[in-house]
Amino acid sequence: WAWTALALLLLFAAYTAFETWRSDRELAGLQRGALQEQQRSRALESEQQRYREALTIVGDAATTKIELRAANVAAPPVTAYWNPAMGLVLAGDKLPALPAERTLQLWLVPRTGAPRSAAIFQPNAAGQILVVAPLPDSVRDAIRAEKSLSITEEPAGGSPQPTSPWEWTGAIP
Repeated sequence: WAWTALALLLLFAAYTAFETWRSDRELAGLQRGALQEQQRSRALESEQQRYREALTIVGDAATTKIELRAANVAAPPVTAYWNPAMGLVLAGDKLPALPAERTLQLWLVPRTGAPRSAAIFQPNAAGQILVVAPLPDSVRDAIRAEKSLSITEEPAGGSPQPTSPWEWTGAIP
C-alpha cells in the first residue's frame, strides 16, 4: 500500500505541477491580451479626442473654410478649416498612398518671405487625412497676412523648406 500511495502522490504532484504551469501560461496570455486591449483603448480615446477637437473647430462660427485644390486635376481636393482661437483642421479623402520614406507637409505661404511648416502627416490606409494642428500664437496672429496654405510631398520627417512643387494649394481669404 505504501508504494501505491507514493505512486498516487507523485502522479497527483505531477498533475498539479502541469496544471499550475498551464494556468501560468494561460494567465500570461490573458495579461498580454489585456495589455493589448488597454493600448487599443488608449489609441481609440486619442482618436476620439482628435475628432472632438476637429468638430469643435469645424463647427465654430469663427472658422474659415479653405479649399485646397490639387495641382493634379485627378487628385481629390483637401479642405482646411482655420479658427484663429483654436487652430487648423485639415481633412481629405481618397488621397494617393505615399511610399514609407515620404510624407505630406502643410505650409503657410506668406505674401513675402519663406513658407512656414504647419503640420506633417500621412494619409491612412484608406487615403484619408484628419489633421488637427494647434498653431503657435506667433503663427495664429500672422496667418491673416498669409497668402495661401499649400501641401508638398517631402522626405519622411518633413523639411525645413519645401523641396517639391505644391501638390495642393488654397488661398487664405
